[in-house]
Amino acid sequence: MEYPNNLLACRTAARLSQVRVAQELDVSQSEYSRMEIGRRQVGQHADKLAEIFGVSKERLLENSKLETAPPENGYTSTKLPVYGRRMVGRYCMLQFDEEPIEMVDKPSSLTTHAYGVYVPGDSMEPRIKAGDLLYIEPHQPVRKDDLVVVGYDEAGPREILQYQCQKDNKIILTRANPSETITVNSEDIHTLERVVGVKFL
Repeated sequence: MEYPNNLLACRTAARLSQVRVAQELDVSQSEYSRMEIGRRQVGQHADKLAEIFGVSKERLLENSKLETAPPENGYTSTKLPVYGRRMVGRYCMLQFDEEPIEMVDKPSSLTTHAYGVYVPGDSMEPRIKAGDLLYIEPHQPVRKDDLVVVGYDEAGPREILQYQCQKDNKIILTRANPSETITVNSEDIHTLERVVGVKFL
């Protein structure tokens, strides 16, 4: 059952991360995420969320979308949150426990649950390069050779890799530069989110 709401619009307008909101509610980030996408009822958290976002309870729970700008070059735009700060090291590692680093125009083809990250390093060259903007759809299924953002725990670092397959309880991923295969126990991966587009910068 789906429970439509306006949490995403309210949260991004308030420039807050899911992690920050979850901390305010004293729930896990994954539990808050399920509320935001309509898989859980807001229920007892409605008053607190309205206070956090500075909106009315009615605005919070209405089934509406973010206001859009006029069409331009085939797109309509809202603002897309860009998460992740570059971690020093040789791989494409990002720290996700902070507020969005900025808001950018969102292509109309993306859902309201999409977000962006900037490629922080060169470990996936030549397919993507440092500085490119990746568009991520967290709830789309992942296919072979998709670029993915992999999170190893709820609030820790995430890495940009290429998905190969899942065998038994193992997930096979690859880096491109240098070429390397990584095998990870599926229970050690908290999130595996599909990259659906790239804005080459």
